[in-house]
Amino acid sequence: MKIISVPLSDDALHRLGCNESESGDLNEIELDDAQFQLLWQSGLFDEFNDKLGVLIDDYEDESVTDIEKLKEAFCIANAYRGIHSGESVFQTISELVSVAIEKRTGIFFYF
Repeated sequence: MKIISVPLSDDALHRLGCNESESGDLNEIELDDAQFQLLWQSGLFDEFNDKLGVLIDDYEDESVTDIEKLKEAFCIANAYRGIHSGESVFQTISELVSVAIEKRTGIFFYF
């Protein structure tokens, strides 16, 4: 199971770190194999890795919590959203990053 999560408050962020999330704490997407492969093959995760200094990879957990890096992630996600406008998963990723910026929490990749 591959999940991308965004805590919706500081308390939710803390509970996520303690693996004690409650209902309503997270905005998240569970990626099926086809969605993950589409994202992987598009180069989105490679660009996140290169530009944000993270390691999003299969069988890895990673997060982006720095607000400046989240803003950069939003620009990257929006570019891929435009290129892949027919694929809703790119829109969802862009929206998740936007929520992370708005809530000032982060985006967490559990792969």
